[in-house]
Amino acid sequence: MSQETFTYIAVAALVVFSVALVVQVSSLYGIFRSVRVMRDKVVDLAERAEPILTDARKMLSENKPKIDEITDKALEVARLAREQATRLDAVLVETTDIFKAQVMRLDGAIDETVGKVQQTTDAVQNTVLRPIKEVTGIVAGLKAALAVFAQGQRSSVDQATQDEEMFI
Repeated sequence: MSQETFTYIAVAALVVFSVALVVQVSSLYGIFRSVRVMRDKVVDLAERAEPILTDARKMLSENKPKIDEITDKALEVARLAREQATRLDAVLVETTDIFKAQVMRLDGAIDETVGKVQQTTDAVQNTVLRPIKEVTGIVAGLKAALAVFAQGQRSSVDQATQDEEMFI
């Protein structure tokens, strides 16, 4: 390669590097301005937040004993509620068991009562109603016999057939 070509290549490279350097410097200057604007905003935010944070720290330090006391009481209430719930559960289980036993006893008593009522009904029908039906039948027969003797004549077969048809 000749000296002249080398010089042109070197000059071209120098121009490219110079342009790149100018681009980098301008980019860095843009970043610098952005950081400065950001810093101003952060400083402004910090200045406004400082009194709020100071008040919050002061409030927290003043109320820490009260917060601790409230937390302790809340834990105690939760413990007592858990104990009461356990006791209530035991009482409910016991009450449920007693209730089940009473229902079973009541069911047995009702079954026994129904059986006795059925036996009593059968006994009444066998000892009272059957003899009454028999006596009623005998009385009806006697009435019919007396009616026949009182009339002095027997009814005709037509009358007997007609009486039977009424019951059919």
